[in-house]
Amino acid sequence: MLLVTREEIRYYEEEQPALFFHPSMAQVRIKRLLRGEPDLLLEAAGVTAGDSVVDCTAGLASDSIVFSYAAGHTGTVTAVESEAVPAMLISEGLRTYESEIPELNEAMRRIHVIRMNHRIYLEQLDSKSVDIIYFDPMFRNPIDESSSISPLRARANYDALDVAAIEQARRVARKSIVLKEHRDSRNSPVWALIPSCVLIRKQPME
Repeated sequence: MLLVTREEIRYYEEEQPALFFHPSMAQVRIKRLLRGEPDLLLEAAGVTAGDSVVDCTAGLASDSIVFSYAAGHTGTVTAVESEAVPAMLISEGLRTYESEIPELNEAMRRIHVIRMNHRIYLEQLDSKSVDIIYFDPMFRNPIDESSSISPLRARANYDALDVAAIEQARRVARKSIVLKEHRDSRNSPVWALIPSCVLIRKQPME
C-alpha cells in the first residue's frame, strides 16, 4: 500500500515497518562536513568539487547525498537503483524533501535517479567517462544495529555483486572505484578484483 500525503509517500507491505524517504545519516554527515569534520567515505573515494559519481546501489540515497554535497554545483551524481519501490521513493524524496540545511537541500536536488540494474547501466557508459563509481550492496548477513536501513530490506535487491559489474566499473572509472562490504564477505568472487578498488569494510558495532 502506498500512502500519499502532502509531505511524503510511505510504502507499507505486510508486517514490515513503513518505508519512506529521509536523508537519514546524510543529514548528520553533512552537518559534520559543514563544521569542517572529515567523512570516511569521501576521503576513501577522493571526491572533489566537479567530480562525476555513479552510486550503483543507491538504496535510500544517503551516500548519494553526501557525494552530491562534496561534488558541488559543478559535479554530477547519478543514483542507480534496480528496485521499483526504493527508486520511486528516492526520486520523489530527493526532489521534494525540505530540511533546515540549505546545502543538504541543494545536494538532494542535484542527484539524478535511474531505475536500472547497475551492470547494464555501466555497460552503456563510455570508457573513462565517470570519475568515481561506488558499490554498497545489501549485506546477505544483515547488521542488526543498522536500524535506518531495516525497512528497506523487504524491497531491496540481494543479488551479490558480480565480477562483470566490477570489470565494467574498471573500464568506466577515471579516478576510483569504492566498494563497501561486510567484514565476513571474503568468499565473494569480487575479492579477486579488490586491488583495483578502494575497500571500506563495514562491521557490526562492538
